Amino acid sequence: MLVSERQSDQVMAPPPEATSGTYVTFELSEQTFGVEVTHVREILDQQRINRLPNASHDCNGVIDTRGESIPLIDLASRLGMPLAEPSPDTRVIIFEIDIDGEARPIGVLADRVLNVSMISSSDIEPAPKAAVLGGSAQGLRGLTRLGGQLIVVLDIADIFGPRGAMDF
Repeated sequence: MLVSERQSDQVMAPPPEATSGTYVTFELSEQTFGVEVTHVREILDQQRINRLPNASHDCNGVIDTRGESIPLIDLASRLGMPLAEPSPDTRVIIFEIDIDGEARPIGVLADRVLNVSMISSSDIEPAPKAAVLGGSAQGLRGLTRLGGQLIVVLDIADIFGPRGAMDF
């Protein structure tokens, strides 16, 4: 049986396949977040933070990692959340973000790193619109559930990339 041209557009377009990605999950201000592991360079124990004079409000300072000064940014503040007090579970996640064509390391404090999980793109619900949130939805990729727990999936490149970048 022949398919007319009009019908062929509908018949020939296969549904997009869901892709899976690997995400590191971590807690920040009693909320669980997930970030694609491709942006994670390393996870470190908490380190001495060297404060910088006249730094922006969300720059905690820098840490020295193998002779490299890495800015430590208060991700909780960027997301409009309070920062928890450091604990023995506190870790530094070093992300690599492309800023102006250059891979730049940025560290954030996580209250606790949980695990690495596979998440299908079809399992990520869109983030609520900024109008609903009463602020900005920048950097929020969506929401998903793992083991019955709600995970906020972040687009860390959007948070720290060109739109969210600052001079470090």
